Amino acid sequence: MTRSFRLALVSLFSVALAGCGGEAPPDATPPGATPEGDVAASAAEEPVFPESVEDQKCSLLTADDVAAAVGVPVAAVSSRVDCLYTWEAGGGAPAGSVFLMSLDVDESVERAQREFARRTEDVTAGEVAAQQRAFAEAVDGRQAEGSVTDTEAATGSALTDAMTAESITHRPLAGVGSEAVVHDRGSAYVRLGNARIRFTGTWDGEDHIAPEVARAVGSAVVDRLDALL
Repeated sequence: MTRSFRLALVSLFSVALAGCGGEAPPDATPPGATPEGDVAASAAEEPVFPESVEDQKCSLLTADDVAAAVGVPVAAVSSRVDCLYTWEAGGGAPAGSVFLMSLDVDESVERAQREFARRTEDVTAGEVAAQQRAFAEAVDGRQAEGSVTDTEAATGSALTDAMTAESITHRPLAGVGSEAVVHDRGSAYVRLGNARIRFTGTWDGEDHIAPEVARAVGSAVVDRLDALL
């Protein structure tokens, strides 16, 4: 399995996993505070993007941004697939990649806040394993019914083989967009107003994106997205 294909499978599983979970638990609220009111006040001050900006996803990140983030010459960064940037080892940095995977614009800032919280909730190793089993059983069931294509079956098999039952822990990235996190499976999530961005990375052959790289890439994407308003 190629590295980029495995990265895509892992990312797909993470999205499916997040989609199967419940709403993220609310943060602790100080006495007398009103969570709904706080959220509404915060949302009113954040930018609201039209859904059409989703079509401009790949324009939000450039080779120059990636080169600056990882500390390699711009000439070393190449892009053979839309939104995917790769580089060879050199200049003190190992080979790696950054993939701007998704840009989703929700109907409101409040909806984006809820979706961001749900999709960035920490997951234990046991929960990951349970979701792997559920995913595999669903694919097997559809295959038995004849309602799954050979490609879908092969993708499901490769997906479960590629994943290991490890926990997923998100760490905050301060100062990037409205809120941002990075996790140890090589993904970063950023929210700016009602827009949610996800990008992934590999580093020296592993699914990984260092917090400082995630912060630089996230900041570049946020700046370009903000300029679209």
